[in-house]
Amino acid sequence: MKESAPKQRKLTRKQEAFVEEYVTSRNGTQSILKVYDANENSARAMAAENLQKPYIAEAVDKRFQEGQEVFKEKSYKAAQ
Repeated sequence: MKESAPKQRKLTRKQEAFVEEYVTSRNGTQSILKVYDANENSARAMAAENLQKPYIAEAVDKRFQEGQEVFKEKSYKAAQ
């Protein structure tokens, strides 16, 4: 029997918002504080937990890569 690839887990709205904030700020604690109702101590722990979840880490990596592609495209156009 052939094993199938693991199903990609869909992010919740808050997780998606966290990813967007994190890609912009690169600060997990601040990203949690903007998205979730949390105090600063909880926000640190929540950010660490979110970034350790493989499906969230993959989403962050994907957004960073997309951002780099946009940057390269804009740099190329500016150089012409």
